[in-house]
Amino acid sequence: MELQVTYDDVKNFYDTVRGKYHAGDGYNYEQVMVLYNEIVRPAHNHHYELFTLDEAHVANDHLFIKGQDFGTLNDFNGMFYKSDELM
Repeated sequence: MELQVTYDDVKNFYDTVRGKYHAGDGYNYEQVMVLYNEIVRPAHNHHYELFTLDEAHVANDHLFIKGQDFGTLNDFNGMFYKSDELM
């Protein structure tokens, strides 16, 4: 799976993941660390460039990274944008 993101996309994603974790709304510590290590850290070295999530796959429209289920692709993609950007 490949991603192409901007700095603002990654910041929105990080803020969303952090907010969900602190609110107890969906992600446990292990999942947060997977997202941070597999997406946030590498994305800082690939502004506007494609980069590959080597340990990601999609099954039944759900995204799995390192064996962790991160929900539907649509929900996952939405985490990169502020809600007002989706309108």
